[in-house]
This record gives sequence, C-alpha cells and structure tokens, in this order.
Amino acid sequence: GGGGGGGGQNVNGQPMSFWRDCFKCAACHVQVSGEVAFIQHCNGKSHFAKSGTRDFCGLVPNGGGIQPVVSQRLIDKISAGAAKASKKGGKGGRYGGDGAGG
Repeated sequence: GGGGGGGGQNVNGQPMSFWRDCFKCAACHVQVSGEVAFIQHCNGKSHFAKSGTRDFCGLVPNGGGIQPVVSQRLIDKISAGAAKASKKGGKGGRYGGDGAGG
C-alpha cells in the first residue's frame, strides 16, 4: 500500500537524496552520480561516439524521475574539458583524437 511522505522514501532502491545528484545524459542515456562523474562522462569517448561532441547535450529525468538543475558553472566545466580533449587529439575536428588515449 501507500505510505506517508517523509524524507525516508526510496525510489528504485535509492533514497531521494541520491537521485537529486544523479545526472542522466540526454544523448547517451548514461546515468552517473555527481557532477565530477558527469563532467568525465561528457568529455569521454563513449559520449563523443554517440553525440559527436565532448560537450553538454542536455539531461533527461534519471531513474528517480528527477532531472537535476544544471548550473552554468557545470556547463562551463564540461566545455573546458571538451576544449582540452580536442587539443589533446591534435586537430580534433569531426573525428576527435587519434585513439591513442587510455
């Protein structure tokens, strides 16, 4: 049955406090916990392979039904990482780096 409200509610086995900091990429539908992990995802190979960019592509609601607020500061950090990644890969351009990275 139902149940009272309160902060102790779990969704998909996790407390709501977990979902408030859980980002689900709109391009990849990959779900990560925390801003640092989301920055790393956006700047990574699998995100680039699916989206064609190492930049922010938006969010969709996560497994808890929450779409966290994305600050301009977070978008700036993702963009800074994207710029670094494209420099690392030489010309960057459409295909990114040379695939030599870890």
